[in-house]
Amino acid sequence: MSLAIMQPTYLPWAGYFHLISRVQRFVFLNNVQLDKPSWQVRNRILLNGRIQLITVPTLGPREQRIDQTLIDGHAWRRKHLQMLTHAYGKHPHGGEVIEQLGSVLLDEATTGLEQLNVRLVRLLAKNLGLECEFSNASEVDTQGTRSLRLVELCRHFGVRHYLSPAGSRGYIEQERAFDGQGIEVEYQQFLPVAYDQRGADEFVPSLSIVDVVANLGWAKAGDYVRAAG
Repeated sequence: MSLAIMQPTYLPWAGYFHLISRVQRFVFLNNVQLDKPSWQVRNRILLNGRIQLITVPTLGPREQRIDQTLIDGHAWRRKHLQMLTHAYGKHPHGGEVIEQLGSVLLDEATTGLEQLNVRLVRLLAKNLGLECEFSNASEVDTQGTRSLRLVELCRHFGVRHYLSPAGSRGYIEQERAFDGQGIEVEYQQFLPVAYDQRGADEFVPSLSIVDVVANLGWAKAGDYVRAAG
C-alpha cells in the first residue's frame, strides 16, 4: 500500500490531487501548527486575467493547531462564492464546479478550518474520480515531529511506500528518519502542463484546482491530475 500525507489545504492546486491519485491512502496532517499566511487558509484563482488570493478568515493565535482553528464569521462564505462566480461563471464548466463548492462553502454548520478544508478536498477528489482512503493524523498517537511523525504514520497504516511532496525532500533526507525502516520514499514529480485557460493571455500555472475544472470539466480535470508528473 502507498500513502501520502499533507496538511488540509483550502481549494488546493492540481499537484495536491496528483498526490491523491497516486496513493491508496491519503492522510490529512491536521494536528500540526497553523501557519496563517499559508495554503491552509488561502489559494489562488484567476480573476479578470489576474491572480487573486482567496482567503478564509480565522480566529485565534498563530500557535494553535489546524484542527483547533475556528473560522471567523460567515460573511466570507457568500463573498468567496461570488468571487468564484465572477472568476469562473462564464467558463465552459464553471457552473458545475461552483454549484458543488457552494454546498460546502455556504454550510454555516462547518465552523472549523480543518472541517472546511477536508470536506472540500474530499468533494473535489470524488468529483475528479479519484479513489482513495482518507484518514486524519489526529486519529493516530504519534510522538515524533517532522519526518519521524511521517514514519510513525506509515508504520501505523502498514505501508511500505511513502509518496512525498518534492518540497519535503530537504528535511526528510537531512533527518534520515526513514533509514532502516523498510519504507520506500518516492518524491512527487509534478509539472503543471498548460491547458486552454479562459481569460489568460499567457498560461498561469499552479492555481487552485477550481481553475482546472472550470476550464476542462470534471472528467478531463481528473485525467489531467492523473497524467501530469
